[in-house]
Formats: sequence, C-alpha cells, structure tokens
Amino acid sequence: MADNIKDPNQSFEAQQTIEEVAAGNEKAANVDVESDYEASKQFNASSVDQADDSDSDKSGNSDNFRDMAKQVKPDQ
Repeated sequence: MADNIKDPNQSFEAQQTIEEVAAGNEKAANVDVESDYEASKQFNASSVDQADDSDSDKSGNSDNFRDMAKQVKPDQ
C-alpha cells in the first residue's frame, strides 16, 4: 500500500505530464543546464550595481546628512 502513496506536494499538472511522457503521448522536456546558467549570468547584476563612481561620503558623519537635507529643503 505504501507504494501507492503519491507526493502531496506535487501538482496535478506535473503528475499529468509524467503520465503523458510515460505513455509516449508527450515528449520529455530537454533541459540544458549549462546554457541556461550561462544565459542567466547576464542578469546577475545591473550596470548600476557594478558602478563604483559614487559621490557618497562613507564616513558616517551625521553633519553630512544634515547638509544634504538642507540642500533638499533649504527652509528647514
């Protein structure tokens, strides 16, 4: 009886596809992992993420933040 227990997490569509492939009614998907991986590398990071020419001051000085805020709203 344990052989008849199906994975409850598997979708109906997946089970139907497995049965169709086993019966020969449908071709099995051909997955080329290497080419998919190579193609995915172009989406790894945007050019903005890779840019290193930022104007930000990384000193952690809160006065710099206040100066920037005054530039945005000078009347405050």
